Amino acid sequence: MNNPVPTDDVIAWVTWHGDHKDEARIHMTARVGNTEISTKFFGTKLMDRVCMWETMVFIDGIPDFSSRVMTWEEAQRVHTATIDRIKRQAIMNE
Repeated sequence: MNNPVPTDDVIAWVTWHGDHKDEARIHMTARVGNTEISTKFFGTKLMDRVCMWETMVFIDGIPDFSSRVMTWEEAQRVHTATIDRIKRQAIMNE
């Protein structure tokens, strides 16, 4: 799962997602106060850019920020950096 294979075959993409629903879910989550940070397999192309992983920030359940990257390593870095940023903001707001 952490080494996805890009394809231009839409049928293969849809079939894979249908056959792997349990795998194509959230991989990392964290909570800082009322803020949730989640990183999941995204696996799609947006405006000619392949985006394999998406990190999203939800404040009180409302989407606030997202970042999309190509590799699992980038996703891990973005997830950790996002948690650190949210923690710093929480400390500054105390």
